[in-house]
Amino acid sequence: MATTKQIIIAFDGDCLMCSRAIRWVADRDHADLIRFTRLQDPIGQQMIAESGSKPLDSMLVLNDGEVLSGSSAVIVILETLGGFLKVPAILGKMVPRPLRDALYKFIAVHRYQWFGKNESCSIPSDALRKRLLSAESSTTESCQNPGT
Repeated sequence: MATTKQIIIAFDGDCLMCSRAIRWVADRDHADLIRFTRLQDPIGQQMIAESGSKPLDSMLVLNDGEVLSGSSAVIVILETLGGFLKVPAILGKMVPRPLRDALYKFIAVHRYQWFGKNESCSIPSDALRKRLLSAESSTTESCQNPGT
């Protein structure tokens, strides 16, 4: 059975891989439990401050008042989505956290090189748009001021 608690995901809005992953998550969040914000927006900045992580270093998840980063954040997302996605979450928990986080950091360091940056305004899908906590700044401002 899937969890019934809401989580907030803060992601790098300039990262093409991150934006695609967030769209993927929103399309699979049938229980409507996940909200999104960019790390660049005020809520994302607050989550960065609470987590103690470097800006834009990792996707963050606010879960039960705790800000998680790296592989732990990914596991919570998979658990929240539920269904068959709980299987990789369970398997991920079996891997020691330092090893999981090393893989996460390796991908994070290379994400712009491998997938690129958002060079133009991308209009979020309906599934994502209704879940954006800072929808105005995540769509309108970035469309008017590319690169911000």
